[in-house]
Amino acid sequence: MPPRSSVLQRLAAALLVGGLVSSAESAGARDAAAGRIDCFARSYDAAHHAAHPAQAVETIWLGHTPEAEADRPTGRVDAVLGFGFRLGGEAYSGLAYCRSLRCEVEGDAGSFTLLRKGRSMRLTVGPHLSLEGADGFSPDLARSADDRVFLLHPAPAGTCR
Repeated sequence: MPPRSSVLQRLAAALLVGGLVSSAESAGARDAAAGRIDCFARSYDAAHHAAHPAQAVETIWLGHTPEAEADRPTGRVDAVLGFGFRLGGEAYSGLAYCRSLRCEVEGDAGSFTLLRKGRSMRLTVGPHLSLEGADGFSPDLARSADDRVFLLHPAPAGTCR
């Protein structure tokens, strides 16, 4: 298994090589490449939900999980990342297989794209995204006007487990 930092290192390298990160943002991408950022997350408080009443996502996270790396198809993906969110108190999660900036979630659960924004990561929901939880599948985030784009910030690694 590659070192823990190599998953986000490959992703950060793809972001830099793809030319989608400005020189000002590249310092944040270098942090990820150096293994200093292993988890991106965001929790939304009551004030945020009051300003965005159509948003259902309460918490969202994206990060490296060592056990997921063992499942990485050689040569077909740059990174395997754990991904999940919380809606109505229930957690939904899955594995995302990323090639360059586009990530496909296992089990035909949908897709999203990533873009570095300084030290943060912008996650944009694709045409479909619905993850599995303990009692079934989440609503499709692509059908919600306020659950399509998320700006995730560096977080402690335990947040993404």
